[in-house]
Amino acid sequence: MTSQYWDAGQAHAYHEFQYHFPEKTLAGKTIVVAGGSGGLGAATVALLAREGAHLVVGYRANRERAEALRRAIESTYDCRISLVAGDIVSVEVREAYLAAAQKIAAPLAGIAIFPGDPARVAFENLNSETLLASLESNYVGPILRAKECGAAIDSSAFFSSATITTPARPSPLLAVSRCAATARSRAAAA
Repeated sequence: MTSQYWDAGQAHAYHEFQYHFPEKTLAGKTIVVAGGSGGLGAATVALLAREGAHLVVGYRANRERAEALRRAIESTYDCRISLVAGDIVSVEVREAYLAAAQKIAAPLAGIAIFPGDPARVAFENLNSETLLASLESNYVGPILRAKECGAAIDSSAFFSSATITTPARPSPLLAVSRCAATARSRAAAA
């Protein structure tokens, strides 16, 4: 029995490797990208800007690189980027992200976090201090940022709902996603 959702034309197009990807799916929505000024974060910022998102981009210390990214992305994609400086472990910095998103006056639709520090400590440098520093910057800060963002999305009429997807196998990203999903659930239940 064929499903009521079966579309023979779409199935044929997929068989022929013809895909239709919607464009500008994030137009009119705000995305926060912590650690968005370099590497994968910068590439993600470019993709989000291409999709029409309003962006709040965070960087830890390299303002020059963040400003260069902002100039390049704004001129290429005709958008505006708000920059936030500091480490997301800091409560004040995490609050600055939400304040910047609220100033944009477009619904907050999601967050991407790129902590930047290597998650693994080189064996020759392995000690309590280096392990705790890695844990704080790669796990504690991102999870707290995701929790607060998830709560803000659901607790304010200003913010829109968002879909949270999680990877298939355990990872720090999965933990952050689950933390955000838990915050969303608790806020919705309240």
